[in-house]
Amino acid sequence: MRIVAVYCFISTSLVQGFVPLPHTAKTFGKEAFPTTVTSLAAEENNPFAFITSLLPKQEEKVIIKEEKPKIPDAVCDPDFKLGAVVLAVAPFVLGLSTIVEGGSPSLFGVLVSLVHGLFGALFLVQATRIRFVFDETCFELKNRGVDDDLISSGSNVVVGGENRWTYDSFVNYEFFGPSQLPILVYFKETQTPEEQWSVGPGQFDKNNNGQVHFFPVIANPGQLKAQFELRGCAKIEA
Repeated sequence: MRIVAVYCFISTSLVQGFVPLPHTAKTFGKEAFPTTVTSLAAEENNPFAFITSLLPKQEEKVIIKEEKPKIPDAVCDPDFKLGAVVLAVAPFVLGLSTIVEGGSPSLFGVLVSLVHGLFGALFLVQATRIRFVFDETCFELKNRGVDDDLISSGSNVVVGGENRWTYDSFVNYEFFGPSQLPILVYFKETQTPEEQWSVGPGQFDKNNNGQVHFFPVIANPGQLKAQFELRGCAKIEA
């Protein structure tokens, strides 16, 4: 009987030795092994895994957006043709008036000659002093400094504010006069506050959809037109 009791005790101890303890399940559970181990094991047991290794790997395509090339800043060359032509008209009118009057010019002839002389001289001086500048975002009038550097031209004499206008504020622009010798440049913009649109030449604008500007062509007209087009300034085609 003692032998049987000892045998039962040993058997019971052996059985209990193979019963998993509570902490064993936690130790050998999912927390103990990372998911990557399970995934690797699944791949090793996959009989078709070798087929995947034979297929070419797909490379990710990287799309690089091309940036638009930056348009360099531009300063239009001065143009003295308008000033020279207007100034040359002054002695011509004076001489014609003298011939017509038979020896001495009329008062009207003198006044017309004087007006042309003053405007011609003014256009020549302004052509040497003012520069028309196109930068990345704006069209601007600047003055030429002593050392040929560009400085602010001050406030606009008609409506105030800087003589600087963004390209996207343009409504229209146009050149008046012969194509070989344009006299005036016109443009309209909406950057100026709306309450100022009827000031100056704007009072004659029936559309009243922007501020009107005029200036004599004292810069290279070809360069002016090319820059307006290059910068995408709005233009109403006739």
